[in-house]
Amino acid sequence: MSALRRRLNGRSAGRRQGRTDGRDKVRIPGLQRGLSLRQVQGIAFLGSGVLATFVVGIIIIASLKDLVLAQIALRLETTAGLIAAQVPAELHSQIRSQADERGQAYGAVLESLLIGKSMAKDIRYVYTYRVDDSGRVRFVVDAE
Repeated sequence: MSALRRRLNGRSAGRRQGRTDGRDKVRIPGLQRGLSLRQVQGIAFLGSGVLATFVVGIIIIASLKDLVLAQIALRLETTAGLIAAQVPAELHSQIRSQADERGQAYGAVLESLLIGKSMAKDIRYVYTYRVDDSGRVRFVVDAE
């Protein structure tokens, strides 16, 4: 008998003598019947795929959130700049106290703010402010 034939016969004989062929049952506590090694590997592969998909999804959501917030900030900055460009600066500088709220300058500034607010439907608060000499913020005109 050739050496190859002896090897092949030895393998087939070995199987008959109790060697495993990958179909042994793995006992998992809590299960009535055992799972084959192939089933356990499949479950582990599926679980790792689901976990990887979840992690990638979280990363994508976080990236998109940052992108959306950046776009909103850019739109808000652009809209605020357009509304501020409509406010007459010389009239705004004339408003110094609460008594000026009845004046013509206040009315003209308020009207320009209201026009800007009506054009930007997604903006709720439109106002102007001034920082005084002591560094405190003073609200001048509110389009509320």
